[in-house]
Amino acid sequence: MTVFDKRKAIIRISKLVLGRLLILRNTRNKAVLERKGRRILAVDDTADNLLLLQVFLEAEGFEVEVADCGSAALNRFQLCNPDLVLLDVMMPGMNGLEVTQEIRSNDHTTPILLISAHDKVQVQPGLDAGANGYIQKPIDLSQLLSRIEALTA
Repeated sequence: MTVFDKRKAIIRISKLVLGRLLILRNTRNKAVLERKGRRILAVDDTADNLLLLQVFLEAEGFEVEVADCGSAALNRFQLCNPDLVLLDVMMPGMNGLEVTQEIRSNDHTTPILLISAHDKVQVQPGLDAGANGYIQKPIDLSQLLSRIEALTA
């Protein structure tokens, strides 16, 4: 194989890779556009966690409302009418279980996804109170996105 043939092969491979990347980008852009207008209420008492969720979800095309405690979550829930609630279980004051119970006393349809550093045994009371599922910390962002898609589709 000559140097010229090697260059042609490299160019051909580069075009194939670039084409696949463009297809992936267009697919991702389409998914982001489809998420526009879907509103998520993210609730966590740790500012860094809340910021991470907000930045990630907004980059994925969601509108994000945030609350840093249970009582603020209930107020934001009333005002923004979210399509999904991401709710930390362990918070001072009103915890995630109490917020779930309060939301479910008036709204039985908005999906609630609990976020917990603990396993399912610790989250079970929240699931019994009406939460639709849970994600364990540290959060796997691709798993989070899949769960959100499943609950808001």
